Amino acid sequence: LVRDVTVRLSLAGAFAAYGIISNLNAGVLVTIAWLTVVKQTGLTPIDPDQWPKFLAVYAGLYLTTNLLRPVRLTLALTVAPFFNRALEGIQRVLRCNKAVAFGIMLAGIAVSSFTCISLAIVLCGGFPNGLPPLPRMPWPNA
Repeated sequence: LVRDVTVRLSLAGAFAAYGIISNLNAGVLVTIAWLTVVKQTGLTPIDPDQWPKFLAVYAGLYLTTNLLRPVRLTLALTVAPFFNRALEGIQRVLRCNKAVAFGIMLAGIAVSSFTCISLAIVLCGGFPNGLPPLPRMPWPNA
């Protein structure tokens, strides 16, 4: 029974570790592809007719780095104990079960990954004409 719980907890940590490593990999690829399109065209991938160029660059990068998948898996298994300790810490501090702790961890990984990707693109000049305006909200200003 103890071994089964240990194996399940280890798998959760390995899954979370692989998820963040894959998100970091994808984030680097998106950032490189985005900045490549900006450098080549002077436009962002969200400007008209630029999305296919972005997808072509991203696909080439993805296919190339897909060869590194075994390295990502090995790295995930190496850092899985750290993620297991983090899961245990979330459970202990929030007094929640493993499923809830795992959901909180994944949500944190998703938010932090998106934030890092967005900041990298903005800080590296990914919007040469400035950031796009925020959409108008459907309710009146208070």
